[in-house]
Amino acid sequence: MVINQTHIPAVQGVRAFSSKEQAQKAAEIIKGKLDQGIFPPTISLEELQSIGIDTK
Repeated sequence: MVINQTHIPAVQGVRAFSSKEQAQKAAEIIKGKLDQGIFPPTISLEELQSIGIDTK
């Protein structure tokens, strides 16, 4: 599965992930939701913050 997300979801404006590792962690959250049948697999600001992404 390939997830192509060029900007940080749920964050206002268009901001890129600061590292490949951050993008990978976010993708893992989304993949987990897809595996559970959650659609759409949205990600919250709290989930992003829990993996070290600055949402401000």
